[in-house]
Amino acid sequence: MTNSIQETLTITQNKARMDSSCKRILSEKMVLAWILKECTKEFQDIAIPIIAERCIEPPDISSIPVAPDRSHERIEGLNTEDRLLYEGTVLYDIRFRAVTPDKEKQIGLIINIEVQNNLNLTYPILKRAMYYGARLLSAQHGMVFSHSQYEKIQKVYSIWILPKPKEGEDNSLIRYSMAEHVVYGNTHHSMDEYDMLSIILIGLATEEQISNDIIGFLTLFFSEKINLTDKKKRLKDGFDLDMTPHMEQEVTAMCNYGDAIEQDVRERVTKEVTKEVTEKVTKKITEEMTQKHQEQTIQFIKALIPQFGSAEAAMDKMKMTAAEKKIYLALL
Repeated sequence: MTNSIQETLTITQNKARMDSSCKRILSEKMVLAWILKECTKEFQDIAIPIIAERCIEPPDISSIPVAPDRSHERIEGLNTEDRLLYEGTVLYDIRFRAVTPDKEKQIGLIINIEVQNNLNLTYPILKRAMYYGARLLSAQHGMVFSHSQYEKIQKVYSIWILPKPKEGEDNSLIRYSMAEHVVYGNTHHSMDEYDMLSIILIGLATEEQISNDIIGFLTLFFSEKINLTDKKKRLKDGFDLDMTPHMEQEVTAMCNYGDAIEQDVRERVTKEVTKEVTEKVTKKITEEMTQKHQEQTIQFIKALIPQFGSAEAAMDKMKMTAAEKKIYLALL
């Protein structure tokens, strides 16, 4: 195995491990409770401990494929595979059900959380988010409702976390929802009938921008520059969150994998830059030597012209090829 392939495999493995740690951190109920409270209107007035203890069903992590095949085979719960026969299989990062604690007016939601570290995408991330959300709506047939019981469809939130957003998109939270626009007439429908899908993009902040909101909360977890002790203190002081031993383990692992990736990339870049510089210097030296040789040859031809009568005769005496003669005649 070549060094280049081995380096690529190492970076890929570390990325996969870091992604796994990210998802396990996000699957902690206290973390999910903060996300629900800050990102959904249904939970904004409910206390964090109540959300964590009473409102979140166990989440599934990177095991739920997106999209059904044409036969529309139904899934029997969140853990059952929903195969995509014609378009391939895509896995959700995290998917879970959440229900409000009010038994009389209980609202059920389906939440999808995705972590998108890759910025070099060939497609708009919003379109992918819309596809995921639409899939989560249609997948409820046979799980949440059957036949024509469309009134039982539960609202879907697809929340996308961007740890390293593009320039200008950091420290931001943007919500995309369905809205009613009456073009003609006075008819209105209840928002509960059409407000069924919300897409949320969260661009995390830099360490200097961290504040006591959901962006700051998530940035503390994902930052590779803030050490574990500082993270624990700031999460406790700003968000009243005590890290569990499991959370500490995953945060430490995520930072270690991030450092390993950074070191691997730094070493690769150093090698590539060194190679590039060496090639450029070698090329420059070769070009300079070639130019110096040409200058010396031209001077020698000029010195022989009086003796042999012409530049062509001088070059014949020097036993130059036709190609060399053409080059030096142009230089003379």
